Amino acid sequence: MATIADVAIDAGVSVSTAARVLSGQGYAADETRRLVLDVAKDLGYVPNQIARSLRTRQTRMLGLLIGDVENLFYSVIARNVESVAKEAGYHVVLCNSDDEPAIEREYLKLLEGIRVTQ
Repeated sequence: MATIADVAIDAGVSVSTAARVLSGQGYAADETRRLVLDVAKDLGYVPNQIARSLRTRQTRMLGLLIGDVENLFYSVIARNVESVAKEAGYHVVLCNSDDEPAIEREYLKLLEGIRVTQ
């Protein structure tokens, strides 16, 4: 898995320049921007969302805990929640409890642990 440091080395720029280009924040010359983006694409760079969330203190994730994903009622709700969340720039973590209280408690702890938006 390629890191920002890998992208910076291959592009011949500093890590901070690569980070600015990849985040879309701050200034970089057009040629540098194109080079960094091309190298990132060639390396298959994928942003580390965990590292980003530590820095921004936001996960941009919503937790959706439903009783039975195979129940059409819940499936429709899940689809609509995901659609609205995506439009707002969020991702949805879907948890299916199979209507079991113990599984539901386990998922609630997991969602709290990954700091989904409350």
